[in-house]
Amino acid sequence: MGIFTSLMKHRVFVMCRFYMLSVRKSSMLILLLLFTGLAALAEPNYVYHEATTNTIGCGGFQYRSVLTPNSSQSITIGFKLEFASYWNQARIYYTTDGSNPSGAFGTVSGTTQVVNATYQCGFGSPNVSEVVTGVIPAQPAGTVVKYIVSAWHTGGGNEIFANGPGTPCGGCGTITNSSSLATVFTYTVGVGPIRVTSTGGTASPSANYATLAAAITAINGGTLHTGTINCYVDAGYTETAPADGYAITASGTLANPIIFQKSGTGANPTITAGLQASGTTAAFSNAIFKIVGGDYITIQNFTLLENAANTNTATTNANTMTEFGIALFLTSATNGAQNNTIQNNIISLNASYANSVGIFSSSASSTANATLEATSDAGTNSDNKIYGNTISNVQYGIYFICPPITATVNENGNDIGGSTASAGNNISFGNNNASTGPWNRSTSGSKAGIIYRNGGAVSIRYNTINSITTLAESITGAGVNGITMSAGTSPTTTYTTTISNNVLNIYQTGSLALNGIDFSGGTANATFIASDNNITLNHSTSTASTAGNVFGIKASYTTAVKTLNKDTITIKQSVAGSGSFTGTVT
Repeated sequence: MGIFTSLMKHRVFVMCRFYMLSVRKSSMLILLLLFTGLAALAEPNYVYHEATTNTIGCGGFQYRSVLTPNSSQSITIGFKLEFASYWNQARIYYTTDGSNPSGAFGTVSGTTQVVNATYQCGFGSPNVSEVVTGVIPAQPAGTVVKYIVSAWHTGGGNEIFANGPGTPCGGCGTITNSSSLATVFTYTVGVGPIRVTSTGGTASPSANYATLAAAITAINGGTLHTGTINCYVDAGYTETAPADGYAITASGTLANPIIFQKSGTGANPTITAGLQASGTTAAFSNAIFKIVGGDYITIQNFTLLENAANTNTATTNANTMTEFGIALFLTSATNGAQNNTIQNNIISLNASYANSVGIFSSSASSTANATLEATSDAGTNSDNKIYGNTISNVQYGIYFICPPITATVNENGNDIGGSTASAGNNISFGNNNASTGPWNRSTSGSKAGIIYRNGGAVSIRYNTINSITTLAESITGAGVNGITMSAGTSPTTTYTTTISNNVLNIYQTGSLALNGIDFSGGTANATFIASDNNITLNHSTSTASTAGNVFGIKASYTTAVKTLNKDTITIKQSVAGSGSFTGTVT
């Protein structure tokens, strides 16, 4: 009995080892009979699936490739099995007429259909669990699909259905050895590629929309969707935004956020800018996405592109270009855009347009580019997170503007790059056309990967910033910067500016300044921190002047505390001409 119990707890390959032991012929016969009996009872220890897009345990495979497919999408179903060698067949039984699926050992009953599920990978030490997947084909919109999953061993034993145990699990509960005992999973095929789920509202728990524009209109309305809102956009989906972009005017809370995100695996949804109008001040404020006074909104995993039909790159209001990939605006002097997250997006605009910005924030102007300034902390664009975005073909990578900081108007808590390398933004910026700085309280001329205008309390970390190799700036009072605080007016409050762990590779072929990091201004209440930055500055010009100084880190301003630590700065110079030149590090 002790031998039998021991054998039941171990895998087949362990049993084989027992069988190969040198023992008396009678003992060998007993073991052989035991082994034969156990083989006949081989079956999975457990089968598990859930109706989520969570990854299962190895290889990046998901329980569902998309939570709710539309009529053009198949859906990959994944589940995990215990243990390795306890199964060699797996199936997904499903129906499309509303009935519960049924079948046994791959043979279906009634209207049930079946697809094979195949091994993908194993995990555990050794491979205790294994992942299998199968595909349910695309179905017409509105179809209710019900499915169950199972596995068995052709050597004998039960077919075990999710979510439940087989005989080897012993004491784990009722053995799910019949399709009638299986957990039935359900999804309804959507009528459009955009699905919105919400915990409240008349369209709760979910509704499908033909376009992202229609989904945003529904969310903004505040009736169809309330509470926690998720807007899922199918992987690979494409859409052209309306002129001036999608304006998100709804607002979330910490408990009930609003999230716009990719659904399923594959390429990001690609949104192309609309055809932009010209002739007014609003022509300087076009975007693909705008968050207008909204809080706790996330935009993630989109690819945002300029429209090739937008061609007038004039820096007057005659332009027809898209200024911003994603923009954050206040909606009134006391209602700013706060606690939003912009992450893991790919943004590419027009490299020839001098006023193009990957991600923009202003609490000093309206969505129509009229002067509108925060008059309280509530009106500022504070506590926003900009993580993991890839930005290219822009004059500026990331540009924040706020009114002068005071005790009552204190924009703070913004985080550009997070606290780990994976959260850092990757920015490629610059063109040799002069920006006009057309936004209230902006600066003209200075080119930079990141500009933070008038603010102070910010963390800028783990970003990788590269300028174009031919970048030149020769406008008096301007220059080229990797990261600049651009203090039009320094804060009057106590604040800390942290610029650390960034990798910068910046070029200047013009006659004026080149800065890796410029803290720009300061007060007796300021703390500057710059640590673990890796800065390479490439300076080449034939017209050097006294204004053409090079600073790896420029922090020669009044401060309470200044910490510059473990920064690596490389300056490569090729300078000629009649003007004088001095090179300065920090």
